[in-house]
Amino acid sequence: MRKIILLLFISLMISSCGSNRQGDNQVQPGTLSRESLQKAQVRSADRGQTSLPDVKRQHTQKLIKDGNMKIEVEDVIYSRSLVDSIIEKHDGYLSNERFENVEKYKRYYLVIRIPSDKFESFLSELEKGVGEVVSRSIQARDVTEEYIDLETRLENKREYLGRYQELLDKANSVEEMLKIQEQIRQLEEEIESVTGRLKYLDNQVDYSTLNLTLEEEKPYTFSPARELNLPDRLKGALVNGWNTFVRFLLGVVYLWPFIAAGLIAWVAVRQYRKRGRSSE
Repeated sequence: MRKIILLLFISLMISSCGSNRQGDNQVQPGTLSRESLQKAQVRSADRGQTSLPDVKRQHTQKLIKDGNMKIEVEDVIYSRSLVDSIIEKHDGYLSNERFENVEKYKRYYLVIRIPSDKFESFLSELEKGVGEVVSRSIQARDVTEEYIDLETRLENKREYLGRYQELLDKANSVEEMLKIQEQIRQLEEEIESVTGRLKYLDNQVDYSTLNLTLEEEKPYTFSPARELNLPDRLKGALVNGWNTFVRFLLGVVYLWPFIAAGLIAWVAVRQYRKRGRSSE
């Protein structure tokens, strides 16, 4: 009987020690240390790095097409309305415009956005039906690598953000809460910036941009100078005469060293001649 009681007592002691060890290894809900914060960052970084190859495999090529074109037309106003109809036909829109009407020409400067899959047909219709193409240049930029990099960074930052929000729930002091909230604020700003850049690239890829110039040359017209009447001619003569006199005085002032040197030399020669005559 004594042996049975002793065995029961020993088994109870062993089970109680095991439960205490498990309790020591668990993190209590109200505790947070600097080491746990650093470990969470390392785990998030490792997860972000392993997800990079998957993002690359899922992506298609991202191309941004834009260009410049100049067309000479006979009637710039009519050609502008024709361009508007072609833009509408290709589901595009006018982003910016500027008009000039000077002595030699009339010009429209247009910035046009067209869906990328309709850009080539839009250019072809402009070349055929608007006027004579003077110049044309089209460029294509591959931004696939930048897009993949931005998406990967965005995924990592969102995972960091989730980790910090989990740690914020476990913080047990005001200082820890403030530090974590500052990290969350910075991550949210970075996520907003990366998201904005991705939206911009999507817009540039989805819609191509054309800078179009429509130019109408004006015909040359001869306009003879108007002949002035007598009072105007007298007035002009007086003004021109006065200006000539002023320029003469200024010229004399500019040349005064040479004039002074000439006078001194003339006086010296005259005195020398007088002395020569008196000696005779």
